[in-house]
Amino acid sequence: SGETLVIVESPAKAVSVQKYLGDGHVVLASYGHVRDLVEKSGSVVPERGFEMVWEERARDGVVRDILRAARSARTVVLATDPDREGEAIAWHILELLKREGVVQRSSSGDVMSGPDIQRVTFTEVTKSAVRAAFAAPRDVSAELVDAYLARRALDYLFGFSLSGVLWRKMPSAQRLSAGRVQSVALRLVCDREFEIEKFRKEEYWSVRARLTRRDENENENENESRAATEPTADFFAAELTHVHGLRLGKMEPGTRIEAEACAAEILEANELPGLVVHDVTEKDVARNPKPPFTTSTMQQEASSKLGFGAGRTMSAAQSLYEGRGWGEGLITYMRTDGLHVSPEAVAEIRHTAAAEFGQTHVPASPNVYKKKQKNAQEAHEAIRPTSAGTLPSAVANRLGAGSDEAKLYRLIWARTMASQMAPAVTKRVVADVRRRGDDAADPAGLRLRANGSRLVFAGHLAAYGHGGDGGGLGADARDVWLPELKAGESVRLAASLIEVLEKDPDAKRGFGAAAEADRPTDVGNDDDGTSARQTPNSDASFLSAGVLASQHWTQPPGRYTEGTLVKALEEKGIGRPSTYASILRVITKRGYVTGTGGRGPLVPETRGRLVSSFLSHFFAEYVDYGFTAGLEDALDDVANGEKKWRDTLGDFWGPFQGDVESLKGVRTSLVVDVLDATLGVHFFGDDESALEHRMRAVAEATEEAARDEDLNSPYPTLAFDPKTLSARRKCPSCADGRLGLKLSRTGGFIGCSNYPACGHTQSLSSTQSDEEGGGTFPKALGTDPVSGRRVSIRNGPYGPYLELEAETLSAEAEAAARAAREMQDAVDLA
Repeated sequence: SGETLVIVESPAKAVSVQKYLGDGHVVLASYGHVRDLVEKSGSVVPERGFEMVWEERARDGVVRDILRAARSARTVVLATDPDREGEAIAWHILELLKREGVVQRSSSGDVMSGPDIQRVTFTEVTKSAVRAAFAAPRDVSAELVDAYLARRALDYLFGFSLSGVLWRKMPSAQRLSAGRVQSVALRLVCDREFEIEKFRKEEYWSVRARLTRRDENENENENESRAATEPTADFFAAELTHVHGLRLGKMEPGTRIEAEACAAEILEANELPGLVVHDVTEKDVARNPKPPFTTSTMQQEASSKLGFGAGRTMSAAQSLYEGRGWGEGLITYMRTDGLHVSPEAVAEIRHTAAAEFGQTHVPASPNVYKKKQKNAQEAHEAIRPTSAGTLPSAVANRLGAGSDEAKLYRLIWARTMASQMAPAVTKRVVADVRRRGDDAADPAGLRLRANGSRLVFAGHLAAYGHGGDGGGLGADARDVWLPELKAGESVRLAASLIEVLEKDPDAKRGFGAAAEADRPTDVGNDDDGTSARQTPNSDASFLSAGVLASQHWTQPPGRYTEGTLVKALEEKGIGRPSTYASILRVITKRGYVTGTGGRGPLVPETRGRLVSSFLSHFFAEYVDYGFTAGLEDALDDVANGEKKWRDTLGDFWGPFQGDVESLKGVRTSLVVDVLDATLGVHFFGDDESALEHRMRAVAEATEEAARDEDLNSPYPTLAFDPKTLSARRKCPSCADGRLGLKLSRTGGFIGCSNYPACGHTQSLSSTQSDEEGGGTFPKALGTDPVSGRRVSIRNGPYGPYLELEAETLSAEAEAAARAAREMQDAVDLA
């Protein structure tokens, strides 16, 4: 027919592109990848130049339809996504066309027969962008394809080789697996959990005073009455920073007694000689806008502000990019690590920002953001609206205000607007309060510090504030304003009363504490999520008190969320924009990590910790953060044409293959001892000294086994002193047994060192209390009402099961059974 066949990835994009190109074009969707490596050993053959064995993976009829249309087409345009994966799909389709004889090329690459093959890319699904792309076709990029081949072969060789070792060394009811990037991401989550488990909380206190400007004509009772009825009028909080001329340390006061003594000193100074404002300093602080979104920053912000997981974010972004329900694409391509925006788009963004927020909110010249791109061929624009004039309200009206797409579009639009707006200006005030008469440069008495701030010019915050909704804020949500204070002005306590606030060290932290690492560093956050610099009416007890002594406990680092894990991966150079969501999906799907998505914490499961601990000890180099980041850089060098893909694979495969082979000779008993030691803090609450002692014993046993020339000799048993065992390591069923990790064909469990004499077992969740789903086996459940025999729940190789107590035997029957056992023992010894 002489038509032009256009192949895109998704059916939604196919509809839009067909509309833009019109007659003479047939647009088909590949529905993602059409081929992949065969899922079995031998699909990558290093001995034959890393030859790969592919098989079709497309939906039913997809390849058939593409081939049929290509045979009658004059031109085939491969218009898959503009990234490495999109280039790979285009290459796979081209290879299928060659295999089926639709296209035949000479050795130089020129088409000898068949349709002309073109490659086009566009970063936004709009009529102008698509037509511009079709006006400038190119060939499939050999460099990007080579980078894809190297990455796919690396992932296959790493996964198949290490997963096989895991299956042999760590028997499990479910197959365990390892991956080049997923195992490093899992290690991050497990390492963080280890930090949390070994953390020991420490107590410290803060002492704050609720002050007001002193009115000499107002008596103390009137002042306290006004403080109660007007809790925010002319009142401000000041925190104790110095006592007896010495600055309080980070953990001071350290006890309640010390905190009460400090509070009493403030109360005493308030009465005589009184408190005075010694100095007031003010300064304006400018806060520059952040750049527009990349893939990782979009996932992080969608997690913290919208509660979206990485997969949910990318799904909504894909819909916006393709323009589902709108008619054309609403945002540019969503897999990018570039920060630049085209000059035409910048001009439109600045015009829209001036119209929506006022000309004063737009700087005289555009803001420019630069980021060094390792791979220039993939340095796409930042994520932005295809048209800045398409307001979030219009998208919400069309797609539904509660839809994920509308929420994410609002976030992207607001961030894009803010990126081209003026800095926000905050006025910060610091007041130094002292005992009257203590005017020395280094005062010998107490000092209190009051901090205040107020947003005086919103700038970019008018578009992208800190309220969590991606919209503008009339004022900074963290504003803490002070009344107008002057040096030398007298102040006094709002009430002559000391309140002491104690906190439970074991109280669970709030949901937001899971992302503690992302809290603002310029606001003093304490352990329960409140700020030590907040307004005085932020504590209910502070409304009636003049001095508040608050107890605090240091907190371990928060668990990763999907957003903070993506940030950590990006900072360490692990993974690329197109892989973050799939990394999280894999470690969750395989049961290594559980999470609720979005702001919810990622918690490593026991099987995930077993795998991570095994790899970290026996394969440390290949789950090292620096090594994995170095491999990513090497793949980028391939994509830039700076290195050959087979050379990159050869550099990796030689050492890796040798290490895998040597690991196959490691005894399973050594693996069990190492996991028992390294996960002791998880299962038994072991401290670091116990870990170090056990690992020394493991090293000594390993050396002893290496000296033994008899390869069939059993691995040395690690000795222990029953008297030094911790309470959780002592076997509750026998006097001198040590509980430790055991492996069976169907998985792991906790067992006694005196097995088979002692058959005590626990599930691997035994670190939990009974109420939390763990516990010790056997457990008595009660009595069978029919037989009167006891019923218990026990743990076997296939999981927990119920057991009915054996029927009580007569004395004669018991004697016969004992004689039978003794005879069997004699046969076994013979």
